[in-house]
Amino acid sequence: MSPILDSIGSVKAYGWSALFQALQSGYPVLPIFIFDPNILDKLDKPFQSRVQFIHETLASIHDELLKQGTGLNIMIDTLS
Repeated sequence: MSPILDSIGSVKAYGWSALFQALQSGYPVLPIFIFDPNILDKLDKPFQSRVQFIHETLASIHDELLKQGTGLNIMIDTLS
């Protein structure tokens, strides 16, 4: 069984520390970021630039994770 790291809806410093430790553990790591449409719908319009910034940041994180032998899976789904 693989452990699951959940950053509870946002990218926080403790999440990155835990992710780094998980990557160093030697166990398989499957990083996942989920965009929740329920949360996106509550953002003030226009929020496109905010979502684009998040997406570009996640793409950069994905590129860095590829160097560690994994990648970032980005999904859209409701968390409830």
